[in-house]
Amino acid sequence: MENKPDFRILRTEANREDYEQLFYEIEKSFWGPTGSVKDKEYVAQGNPGQRTLFVMTLFARLVDNGGLTSFFECTPYYTPEVQEALKLLQFHDMERAFAEALAIIFEGKTVPEDIEVVRDMMDALTDDVTRKIDTITDRLYDGSGVEARLFPYFKQYVDAHPEEFFKD
Repeated sequence: MENKPDFRILRTEANREDYEQLFYEIEKSFWGPTGSVKDKEYVAQGNPGQRTLFVMTLFARLVDNGGLTSFFECTPYYTPEVQEALKLLQFHDMERAFAEALAIIFEGKTVPEDIEVVRDMMDALTDDVTRKIDTITDRLYDGSGVEARLFPYFKQYVDAHPEEFFKD
């Protein structure tokens, strides 16, 4: 029998009243990896909601700090997990924008997991393609930043699936 860690947290008065506190506690319980490709095994130990919050927080912070280019240059191997997470969160606008960027950069091909290969691809993008990706990044920010835009979707998911996040 496989012994998986339990990353769920206790539901407290403080995190009931303050969703930023709640997401901090959820993230802290599960955040151990650095985001490297070797950490995918660690992330896979979480349940769907935990994996979603992890990968989307990582995605948001990279995009908020350096655009989609930053995400693809740092963690291209999490692309399938981001796609899955956006579906799970039902964040269709962001899902479409991300798919659009993938189609432009990778032309329908699977995103390589090797960071150096992806960095070389990103460096080879034309100025026109770079402008298109920057425009998509602007749509992801939508004036408030990607992480801030994700909070309502995180809240909706956590509220609908408390068993994935809270101990009895």
